[in-house]
Amino acid sequence: MALRVVSMEELKLQVLFEPERTGNSIAEVCRRHGISRETYYVYRRRYLAEGAAGLSARSRRPRASPAQIDPALEAAICELRRLPLRGTPDPG
Repeated sequence: MALRVVSMEELKLQVLFEPERTGNSIAEVCRRHGISRETYYVYRRRYLAEGAAGLSARSRRPRASPAQIDPALEAAICELRRLPLRGTPDPG
């Protein structure tokens, strides 16, 4: 018998439906699968809001970088230090 490859989305769906299918508590299901109850409820909220598509992997990259300095300020600092700007080839 061949092994079946299961996607992460399918595993998340199995975890979501296991409590009502088996009658086990959510805490017991989470313990068995090694996830927190908070993670279970994150999956549940996403599933209820977006369906199965909500369980797909999401980027962890921040949408904005509040600590990034202004490009004009970076250019002034580089000029004072006599360094090339990031992303520009070194002239020397």
